[in-house]
Amino acid sequence: MKSGKSSSPLEFMEENFTVSSRGVFKERRYYTLVTSFFSHKRVSHLVNNMYTLWALGPAVIHTIGTTNFALLYMGGGVISSLAQLYWPYIIPQSWPAYIKYNSGNSLGASGAISSLAMWVSFRWPTHIFRLYGVIELPGAVVGALTVAMDMTGLYDGGSNIGHMAHLAGAAFGALFFISSRIMGSRR
Repeated sequence: MKSGKSSSPLEFMEENFTVSSRGVFKERRYYTLVTSFFSHKRVSHLVNNMYTLWALGPAVIHTIGTTNFALLYMGGGVISSLAQLYWPYIIPQSWPAYIKYNSGNSLGASGAISSLAMWVSFRWPTHIFRLYGVIELPGAVVGALTVAMDMTGLYDGGSNIGHMAHLAGAAFGALFFISSRIMGSRR
C-alpha cells in the first residue's frame, strides 16, 4: 500500500498485524514484530495457542511472577518474529525448504507460546502432561518432540507453518530458564 492508508479492514490487518521483510526492513514498521503475534489467520490457530496459554500460563506466572512472565512471552514473540524474518537469508540452499519457502507475511502467537512451552518443559521435565486430553508424556519428551517436529518441518518446508518462529521461541524459552537459574532469580 503506497498511500499509507488501508482501503479495507483486511489490508489494515495485513499491514499492521503481520510481520514481513518488506514491512520491517523497507517500510520500518517495527511494531509489527509485536502486533503480529496478536493476530491469527484461522480460528483453529487462535484456539490452539490460547488453550496452551490458558493451560501453561497460570503455573508459569505463579512460579516466576507477572513481570518475568511478560518478559518471557513478549521476548519469545519478538525473537520468533525476527527469526522468521531472517530465515530466508540463512536457509541452506541444499534443503528442500529452500525451494519451497513461502516468503509471505507471518502472524500468530505460536513463537511466544513455544517460549512458554519450552520453559515449562525445562522447569518440570518429569511432570506428566496430557496432550489433547489423551496422550500422557513427561515435559521433557513433549519439549523434545515439538522441537523435532519443527526441525523436520523446517527442513522439508512447503507449509504455512512458521517452524523457524516456533524453534526460535523455544530456544528463547530454554535460554530464559537457563539464564534465570544461572542468575539465581526466583524459581
